[in-house]
Amino acid sequence: MLDWAWIADHLPALAFRTGQHLYLAAIALALGFLISFGIGVAASRWRPIYSPAAIAAGIVFTIPSLALFSAFVPITGLGLITAEIPLVLYTLVILLRNVVAGFDSVPADVREAADGMGFGRGARLWRVELPLAVPLIVAGLLVFAMSGDLPFGTLASPGAGMLPKLVLGLMMAFGAIIVARAGESP
Repeated sequence: MLDWAWIADHLPALAFRTGQHLYLAAIALALGFLISFGIGVAASRWRPIYSPAAIAAGIVFTIPSLALFSAFVPITGLGLITAEIPLVLYTLVILLRNVVAGFDSVPADVREAADGMGFGRGARLWRVELPLAVPLIVAGLLVFAMSGDLPFGTLASPGAGMLPKLVLGLMMAFGAIIVARAGESP
């Protein structure tokens, strides 16, 4: 049974914390994209960079979010930076692969045609390859933003916001049973 009175009493706080949650998620996604795009462009030009970068991103992704947050607390303290560093690191595993896949999807004959038309490397990247790679890059952004890793990772961010407290209050007000899943990664 829903406790509509609880929702009505906490509506301003829920709206504020939801906005804060979206803000934290947007920062992580934007920074993760910028890092992934830079590494992805370099990796698509010079292949030996890709394997170590993808392996490192994959290893970081296997670390449970609580452990990663806890590792940064002594270094950065409780706050926004502590919350954002792991979230940004989690974006790399999906976004890096999609950026490289996007640039790999550009046909070789299209690159040759751009070279034949006199495009330099930078012009070819921005005017030919990037527009053709955008669908796969955007797919990576959407997959990560909707996968649950970003929203739930942000919920667990220590010191970054109080949305988890409100969500727990909402669950308790509605009589929900809260079950902790041990060993859940990000």
